[in-house]
Amino acid sequence: MFSKKKLEMFEDQYGLHFSFSWMTTATYFLAFFAVFWNSFLLFWYGSAFATGAPMLFFLFPLLHVLAGIAITYFAITNFFNKTKIDLIGDQLTIKHGPIPWFKGDQEVNINDIQQFYVKEISKKNDDTVSFNYGVWAMMRNGTRLDLTKGVNMESDYALIVEQKLENYLGIQDQPVKGAYGNVKYHPINHVDEIDAPLDLDDFKNRAEPEIEKRKNWDDEQFV
Repeated sequence: MFSKKKLEMFEDQYGLHFSFSWMTTATYFLAFFAVFWNSFLLFWYGSAFATGAPMLFFLFPLLHVLAGIAITYFAITNFFNKTKIDLIGDQLTIKHGPIPWFKGDQEVNINDIQQFYVKEISKKNDDTVSFNYGVWAMMRNGTRLDLTKGVNMESDYALIVEQKLENYLGIQDQPVKGAYGNVKYHPINHVDEIDAPLDLDDFKNRAEPEIEKRKNWDDEQFV
């Protein structure tokens, strides 16, 4: 088992499994803001009821009520939700939960994947810039799939996941246009001819993973 706060992963006789926590330091600020926001609304409506205020006082903050619900829901999902990626057989499954999330679940056939890569996304806020990293898949039909959307990953975590997926599926690492840390040349920005589908018998005939040894993986052993 490899575990460092946000990321857990392990391999068993069924396949490869990843789990990402949505929790960040910003989650606590969001929760505090939700409490402050909703407390103000409770005070507003409590005062309106106590003084017998006209209907306008009850209707005026309705948009603020909706915003309070959305902020609270988002804070709760960040506390409890995880994104889970399971690579079992010929299917790569992505699920978000346990609290329902609008991004939904995904299921991808591994034979439709050409390459994995890490993407850096920058976000400017006033005079500061924050960075988020995610694991993406270059599909054989030319589209790109975000496997870790909704998760604020650090670059080293994302690179470890990319390398482990490629190693497990026997995909040779190649530079992808727009990928984080891409210092090589001849980037993949087109679809090559489709290779022969991966032989699932290779997976079935693999020796059972050494579970006990994998529980003590460190960074160097993992990659």
